[in-house]
Amino acid sequence: MKDDRVNLIESECLLCAQVGVMQEVSALFGPQDRNRYGGDIHETWKSHIEGAAGEYAVAKFLGMHWDFSVFRGDDFRKKPDVGPYQVRQAERHHYRLTLRKGADTDKPDVPFILVTGTMPNYRVRGWVYGREAMQDRYWSDPNNRGYAWWVPVDDLHSMETLPDWRKEVEVEKEPRFWEGDL
Repeated sequence: MKDDRVNLIESECLLCAQVGVMQEVSALFGPQDRNRYGGDIHETWKSHIEGAAGEYAVAKFLGMHWDFSVFRGDDFRKKPDVGPYQVRQAERHHYRLTLRKGADTDKPDVPFILVTGTMPNYRVRGWVYGREAMQDRYWSDPNNRGYAWWVPVDDLHSMETLPDWRKEVEVEKEPRFWEGDL
């Protein structure tokens, strides 16, 4: 069994913090309700920064590239976080993987990966398909911030069983600026 711990170095933390700040600023000027889950403004900044670092930690764990994209408004929901995978970051190791109605219901066949911890130390806990998470038994409102599907760590699949979509499907490659006509 592969160790689930991922430790980021200082330069990785700085990169993730910058991406998280850019994501938050983009959200400030986007159409979405920034406070739709009941957090205060400090929580949204922290959520974007730690979320970006969680995505990077998963990419590092899987040996995959993380493109650190920043999108306007809800455009980020159209693209997976790392390769073909969605990533959810939670601060504490006993916290659950969370999927939200509306934001995630169109992704039943996508693997969602839970990473826990805060910079610079993370743990990649496991994964579940969206359709497996979207069950009545996980539907709850444990923190009075709106109902969602909350999947406990013990109900997640081991990372060793994560489908390697790089081998199963051809991932559409976006041309880099140096590959096209200048």
